[in-house]
Amino acid sequence: MIVEGMSAAEAVASEAERVSNWRRWGDTDVLGTLNFIDASKRQAAAEAVRSGESLSLSIEFGLDGPQTGDLGRFNPVHTMTLTDGTPTIKFPHGFGAADDVIMMPMQSATHWDGLGHIFDRGRAWNGRAAAEVVTVAGDQTTGIERVSHAFVSHGVLLDVGRAIGNGELPDGFAITSGHLENTIAEQGPSAAVERGDIVLVRTGKLSRCRREGWGTYAGGAAPGLSFETIGWIHSREIAALATDTWGPRSGRTSSPTRFSRGTRSSSPTSVSTSVRCSSWIVWPCGARRTEDMTFCWSPLRCRWRAESAHR
Repeated sequence: MIVEGMSAAEAVASEAERVSNWRRWGDTDVLGTLNFIDASKRQAAAEAVRSGESLSLSIEFGLDGPQTGDLGRFNPVHTMTLTDGTPTIKFPHGFGAADDVIMMPMQSATHWDGLGHIFDRGRAWNGRAAAEVVTVAGDQTTGIERVSHAFVSHGVLLDVGRAIGNGELPDGFAITSGHLENTIAEQGPSAAVERGDIVLVRTGKLSRCRREGWGTYAGGAAPGLSFETIGWIHSREIAALATDTWGPRSGRTSSPTRFSRGTRSSSPTSVSTSVRCSSWIVWPCGARRTEDMTFCWSPLRCRWRAESAHR
């Protein structure tokens, strides 16, 4: 429960306790909210397919990718180790071959984060001691390989950028639960969010970066989900949530309802699966703390003015 006068840290701790999923599925769980996806959910997802088209949501690996070098993360370096002209390799019968190697950080482009990526005060997912979960040998408990079989469900795209703006929300724009509900209403019945769904929230940030350049896409300012949406996400038992932003890391906070372009939340709250779905990102809290919209962003001509966003 958020009480007026709480500090930002107190508000985060209070909300984390209220919507925590730790031990919800037992002490040995490694799936988190992917437990919401069952066989019937996957069957229903398959039945929803109409055209069978395949669309890529990925950011390409390459030297011109989005990384800035921050936190030691650099763009992938691709080196050919074998080509048809390599003189030291002699294949019989005129055969030839090509081989190569890629050096890159695990977060250099498109990927899903495992549950061992973020800790909360020394604790990893489900309350395990972080130091025991992730060591120099990697995450031996909740590595992404533990859940690779589970990422199949019904997907819902909520294009908030188009529903409440001109297609692209400005950096710092805080999406509220009211914005999400109005986007669903705008898009119609197919946008209904139900238990076990994987929800993709489009802000338009990726489109802008593809047009104008990456800039500080990897870790810079961005639009995102406000702290206020955590309860909305948690109550709907969403399996995973993602946006088309990389995610901001540092900024100011002023009050429990005005979280700035802030640090990745490590709280054990709503969407317990820290994931990236192609170029879409979510953190373990299921929300991003971004600067609250304390006035109406005039370029957007926002049609739905949630009271909490315009105080």
